[in-house]
Amino acid sequence: MHSFTVATLYLIVGGLVFLLGIVILREAPREKANRATALMLFFGGLGSVLGAIGFILEGAGGKKLSGGTDLLRSFNYLWELFFPSLLYFACVFPSENRLMRRVPLAGLWIFAPHVFHLGIMLLQTQGAVFDKPIAWMSRNTIGSTIVHVLRVPTELLFGFHVVLFSAVNLLYIAAALTLLWLSYRRATNTRIRAQLRTIFFGLASCAGLYAVAVPIPTLLNHSWPPLTRSTLIVAALVLGSAGIAYSMVRYRFLDAKLIARKSILYALTSAFLVSVYLTVIRQLDALLQSVTGFDVTVFETAILLIALVLFQPVVSWLEEALEKFFLRERSDHRTLLRRMSGEVLTMLDLRSLADAVVETLREGVSARTTVLLIAPGARDPVARGFGGRVDLEAIASIPRTSLDRFTEGLSMVRHEEMRDLGAERNENGGLDPLLTTDPYLVLPLRHAGQFLGLISLGRKITETRYTAEEMSLLETLANQTSVALKNALLYEENLAKSVLEEELAVARRIQQQFLPRRLPEMGRFGIAAMNVPNKQVGGDYYDIV
Repeated sequence: MHSFTVATLYLIVGGLVFLLGIVILREAPREKANRATALMLFFGGLGSVLGAIGFILEGAGGKKLSGGTDLLRSFNYLWELFFPSLLYFACVFPSENRLMRRVPLAGLWIFAPHVFHLGIMLLQTQGAVFDKPIAWMSRNTIGSTIVHVLRVPTELLFGFHVVLFSAVNLLYIAAALTLLWLSYRRATNTRIRAQLRTIFFGLASCAGLYAVAVPIPTLLNHSWPPLTRSTLIVAALVLGSAGIAYSMVRYRFLDAKLIARKSILYALTSAFLVSVYLTVIRQLDALLQSVTGFDVTVFETAILLIALVLFQPVVSWLEEALEKFFLRERSDHRTLLRRMSGEVLTMLDLRSLADAVVETLREGVSARTTVLLIAPGARDPVARGFGGRVDLEAIASIPRTSLDRFTEGLSMVRHEEMRDLGAERNENGGLDPLLTTDPYLVLPLRHAGQFLGLISLGRKITETRYTAEEMSLLETLANQTSVALKNALLYEENLAKSVLEEELAVARRIQQQFLPRRLPEMGRFGIAAMNVPNKQVGGDYYDIV
């Protein structure tokens, strides 16, 4: 029963971790950060599943299974490939570091020691395969001498390899966590910092528990009881994968889509219900059968039917809870658009509007550079932005007509199109201040065909591609910004018109004060006069002398 329970726990945890890796890889299989994260989870999940199979084989017993069990134990060292995957992830997230760019095949070199370690462990557990070749070589003098000379270093290699490699794992853990911490210290984007902080604590807890379970006891020549060791390893897997899953769900780690984030929570809920059934209900069934002596198959069926009936309300409640959870997150795209509609569209000051749009872009898209230029006709342009090589004064001085021609007829200009498009429309020279920022996307702001400005975004901090959700967010944001700009301009025009009308009314009253209020009365003839200006104020006066 103990082996079955542990094996079930291993299988559930391993399956969930492996599923999370598949979700991450499917999101963006060409991105290095996605591949590195998926590798971490694949190796951790596969090691857990193989460990479960090992427990089942051990529980089955029998000498016939001993060879298969040894082989599985060797492949359990695939779990240790988690640590080069961790170091590789730390080298490519949030951006690829200098080591990966300068050293050829750096990723393969990171994995090389652990691949060698796996080969050594396979040779050690399958030593009986080499007995016949060794016996054949020992028949002659030369072969016997070679076997005798190689025996001692081989035994030393096998004897000290596990101990020494435990130190290698600890070194990988320390290097990876150091790189993640340095990346956190250097990060300036709020969402990236939150992602790094969550992942750092999750992976640090994972690596720490594994270090307590395996490498440190090995170095100290100490061994934990099987239950303690398995509990520590499962807890390590749970904490590491939970940190990644929480970062995806809460902070859109790796720019996970909304449906992927929801599927993670649905999978966790389903796994929790299944684990409750397999652990609690099965234990209650066994206790009931031992006490009463009756067959509990009917009770198991009834409990399963009740669980199926209750599952739908649980899923409905989870759906509502998820909606509230996601809409509460400030960086969620729907939350940004809702706030944009409620706030930005009611802003009537161009500078305040520009600040609000840039802040929305900062929260919604983790771009290296962001530029917002408002250039509405004869008014002075307003430029806002941040990032390296962003000269707002130079960008504001770009002729409005050049920007209008450059983006004419386009809703979005991509990085690979900019140079050719600028040359085609003879605008490259005038756009240098903008092109110097290395824009990846340029979205013109237009309303009824009138050019009002543009939004320029550089590459993402994570060096990944813009997702479909982000592209949709940017296009919607550009449209709403255009409408807000037009509203602000119309308000300024109406305000200026109202001020002018008020000033003209005051001028008319002043002009009326200069005219005689009463005309003199004469007996023999009468005098009448009237001043009607063409508009509110005229230039004619009259008086009676």
